[in-house]
Amino acid sequence: MFDTHRVLIAADNEGWVEPLATHLREEGYEVVWGVTREEAQAAAIRHAPAAIVLDLDDLGGVGIPALRALKRRPETSRIPVFAVTASMNPDIAEAARRLGASGVCRSPVHPRQIAHLLELALGDSATMERPPFAQAA
Repeated sequence: MFDTHRVLIAADNEGWVEPLATHLREEGYEVVWGVTREEAQAAAIRHAPAAIVLDLDDLGGVGIPALRALKRRPETSRIPVFAVTASMNPDIAEAARRLGASGVCRSPVHPRQIAHLLELALGDSATMERPPFAQAA
């Protein structure tokens, strides 16, 4: 069962994660952060987020393999994944879509845009509580 208020951010760029996490918390989401591919996969299994925001350019450059692994695991295959990339290469976005990404955004992307995608995908069910920010361990 997925927690409709929890979002996993899979990225290693703190300068991008912090503003996104802050905005999502303000929108009522609990935010979990995975810095490496392994942390992101473990956090997705442990925390059962309603959605994942995956920076394809981060995680040591293994965003596409991370997405592939998430979509192959029974525990995480149905979690919507929104991929973000700074790459101008259309093959990256197409590969993410083929692997099952629910959406692909080109960065820089504003946290409001990510929040809007989450709202569309998950509905307006987030509470207005402000859960703490948690880095996956």
